[in-house]
Amino acid sequence: MADVMIRELDDAVLAALRAMAELRGKTLEEDLREIIHAAARPQSEARLALVDRIRGMTPRVPQSDSTALVREDRNR
Repeated sequence: MADVMIRELDDAVLAALRAMAELRGKTLEEDLREIIHAAARPQSEARLALVDRIRGMTPRVPQSDSTALVREDRNR
């Protein structure tokens, strides 16, 4: 495994990260490791959830094919 060093991190940001880790009952290193792992994880689950949410906003009625409308607009 590799090590990563982050330089010039604001003190306020570091304090907030420490506080968040403490609230979760973890060390700063453990919490940051989990945050980085989550950020690097494929976003397919989040994307599928977003797709489902958007799909839920769309009425369940047959949709028309827009091809003819696009062609008509291009021919103007």
